Order: sequence, then C-alpha cells, then structure tokens
Amino acid sequence: MIFLSERNLNVTAMAFLLWSVIACSAPQQAEIEPTPQIIIKEVVVTVTPSPTPIRRSPTVTPIPIPTPIPTFTSTPTPPPTATPTIMPTATLTPKPIPTATTVPTPTLTPNPTATPTPAPTATPTVPPTPTATPDPKQIHLSQAEQHYISKEYTKAIENLTKAIELDPENATSYHNRGLSYYKLEQFVDALGDFNKAIELDVSDWKHYFERGKVYHKLTKNSLALADFNEAIRLDRDNHVLYFYRAYFHDALGNYELAIQDQTQALDLIPDNDTTGKPYMYNNRAITYWNMGEYSKALD
Repeated sequence: MIFLSERNLNVTAMAFLLWSVIACSAPQQAEIEPTPQIIIKEVVVTVTPSPTPIRRSPTVTPIPIPTPIPTFTSTPTPPPTATPTIMPTATLTPKPIPTATTVPTPTLTPNPTATPTPAPTATPTVPPTPTATPDPKQIHLSQAEQHYISKEYTKAIENLTKAIELDPENATSYHNRGLSYYKLEQFVDALGDFNKAIELDVSDWKHYFERGKVYHKLTKNSLALADFNEAIRLDRDNHVLYFYRAYFHDALGNYELAIQDQTQALDLIPDNDTTGKPYMYNNRAITYWNMGEYSKALD
C-alpha cells in the first residue's frame, strides 16, 4: 500500500480536475491533436494539523473535497490552431449538352456511267480495187468528142459508128454523128441520123433544132420552121431558138412573125451578152427595112 501525503493528494486531484475540464472543453479535431502541456504552479496550502492525532480506523475515510483555490490562474498554451486542409471543391465541369449538329444532306453521287471500253475497230482488209475494164462504147464516145473538138470529123464519125454498133439504141450517138456529117456538109447522112435520134428520144429539143438546120440547107424551109416550132415548144426560154425561127420567118416573107421572135429573143438575151444583143438588133433592123419601115430600122 502506497500512502500519499495530504499535499500530494490535493495536487493530484487538482491536476486531474483540470485535465478533465480541458479534455471536455477541447473541440473535436479531425485529426489527433497533441496533448497540451499544462503548467501547474505550486500552491502552498497551509493545513493546520489537529492537536490531537486522530487514530484512523480501518474504515476508509472518503477524501474530503479540496477547498477551491482562490487564486488559481492557469494560462494554458493554446493548442495550435489546426488549419484544416480544405479539400479543393471539385469544380463539376458540366458535361456539354451535345449540340444537335445538322447532318449535311448527303450529296448523291451519281452512279458513274460505265464507259464501255470500245471494242477494237477491226480494220477491214480492203481488197484491192479491181481495175475496171473500160467500157468500149464509152471509149469510142470519148475519142469521138476529142476528134470533133479537133475538127477531125471523119475520125469522129468512125468512133461514133463503132459506139452505135455496140449500143444501137443510144440517141446521143446518132445525134453526135449527125453533127459530124453536117460539118462535112453531108446533109443527107446528117438528116438520117437526126431522124433516128428523134425516133429514139422525142423529148430533146436539140434533135429538132439540128434537123431544122439540115432542112434549111436542103432548102426545105417549111419543114425547118416546123422543127423550130417544136423545139420552142419543148424549151420556151431559149433565145437561140427564137433567133433561128425569126430567120426562117424572114426568109419566107413572114416579117411580122420575124419581128415578134426577134423581140422575144432580145428580152431573153442576158444583158451581159455583148454579142447576141447587138446582132439581134441588127437583124430586126434589116427586117424593118424589108418591111419598108425605115424609121424603125434606123432606131
């Protein structure tokens, strides 16, 4: 058993009391604070001893409540202010509301036009052009034309005769041979060829025109005039036909008809024909003279 002195007991009780007060009044910290150091000043308490020592009985006497210390000043060291570590406020970054993005209207890409690969062009093998065998008739006609232009009328007649033998139904061959006979003044032969040409083709005014000239050479002016009438019926805008018919009217003494044809020919002759017009004016003046109308002839 440990016996405490009364002094020590009082001090101990006071310290315990102070600690209890401090412990109860101290704020709860988030973290464990270090135990504050308490400086307790020693107070001298004078205890008057009893004159007669008291014999303590074995019964434990309760410890009397100590008298409060009147001048107890405790300047406790303030506990360090615990600066709480403020957790940074988590800034909530709001999740952006997705903006409705206008979906672009897709451009329809046209289906590519399939360009067909051109098939290789097959180069045809051109067979050599066979050498055309010249038409013998055409050869004779061409040669006859050249001879006529060169005034080789006999040779022209020979070629035309061969062409007629190859194609006896060709009116042009007879017509051209008749012209060659006319140049050689073989009028009877020429008349036969023009008759045959008209027989094969009655629609060509040239056959009648040339036969009329042959009739004139044979002094058959009435027949000549009939052929010129037919030629003009087939070609009414040919001033040459009016000129020739006027000549036969004049030869037959039909002066009024001759003047009419000469005037019609002058109307049809182009203005730039510096040969035909003067010649026709001269012929009409002669006709007026033959009629005895001398003033008109001088005009």
